[in-house]
Amino acid sequence: MKLKRRRKLITYLNILDQPIRFNPFVFSRTFLLWAVLGLVGGFIIPLFFVGVSLGLILYVMFPSINSTLAIISCMAAINACVTRTPMSTTILLATLTGFGYFIPILFASLTGYFLAPRIPFISSQMEK
Repeated sequence: MKLKRRRKLITYLNILDQPIRFNPFVFSRTFLLWAVLGLVGGFIIPLFFVGVSLGLILYVMFPSINSTLAIISCMAAINACVTRTPMSTTILLATLTGFGYFIPILFASLTGYFLAPRIPFISSQMEK
């Protein structure tokens, strides 16, 4: 009996060692489910999720680029574009990633901020 449990555990752990394959349908379904159910996270967590999805799409299209850099840069650019807060996005993501990608995060945040339309996406940021 113990041998069967060990084999199941070893099989399960071997499955965890497999590389993660990108499936856009899984990401889109997860994001839609997150949005429909109104899960906690405000604006930031869903925007980071969209950034991760876009970064993975870029990595699949161009496999020669660094996947981590693509994901983090897309997270920073999309969040800074929508929330119009490039410096806090830079500080937050640099803190989460251990300051190893501080300069690329800063450039991506500033690029997203300056390429964003002047009309904010968030209604509370509009002038009254």
